Amino acid sequence: MTASQRNAVKELDLDIALSIASAAGISTRDKLGTLHDDIWTQYVDRSTICKLIEPNDVRKLLIEQLKNQLESKKEMLAELENNEVVCKWVIGYTKAWENAYMQETQKTYDIGRKIRAIMHDTFYEIKEILDCEESVIPLKMLYEQVTRAHRVGTAQESFYESDEAVVRFLFRNEHTRYCMCRIAGKVLQKKEVCGKAGAYSSKQQRNDITTEKDDAVKDFYHAVVDRDERFKSCRALLMSSGLSYYIIDHSRQVTLQP
Repeated sequence: MTASQRNAVKELDLDIALSIASAAGISTRDKLGTLHDDIWTQYVDRSTICKLIEPNDVRKLLIEQLKNQLESKKEMLAELENNEVVCKWVIGYTKAWENAYMQETQKTYDIGRKIRAIMHDTFYEIKEILDCEESVIPLKMLYEQVTRAHRVGTAQESFYESDEAVVRFLFRNEHTRYCMCRIAGKVLQKKEVCGKAGAYSSKQQRNDITTEKDDAVKDFYHAVVDRDERFKSCRALLMSSGLSYYIIDHSRQVTLQP
């Protein structure tokens, strides 16, 4: 699998995490526009252990460099009649730093622990549905095909295994992604609301959110029982050689393009 394909899977995972968080109505970014760690986070590997420079340190260095650069060119800048030139230079200089920093740090980023836990909770919500008599993608088939993909994969690729592989496949493939994200969003929203004290988590609101979650699960159930075309397409994908794309572990080997 090429670096471009792994990057595409990484972008897909980010979109899934944001979709789940948005469906739950929770904040995804801080005041600087940085994604919260619950949504998208950096996992520990050799490149992240004992790092001497944190993101805030890099930001301070960038601001200092901008000040120094502008100070050294203040006489030339004073002669400019159009401030747009300076603005474009500042933006370009900043983006160059951001791209260099992103190429190094994004290698180990993946869906945050909180969202991953919700994805697994969602899987356990619908496990029995997938194993009903009418299901065209029963659990046994899902696990068998994941094992097959591992067996035919190359040594250079890293794949998720067992439950994690099945969960990623169900959330990543275009046939079941949206119904899985819908359920996950409601599962997360229920946990968020029921975990808060006070008027915000009133009994009526908790009941409403529980009803919305149950409705999302019921819709999934009816789609499985009625053998919706989406699940037939999902089965075809599951049985194909393209399955490996949907269970790839991109966090271990990826190079983001600036």
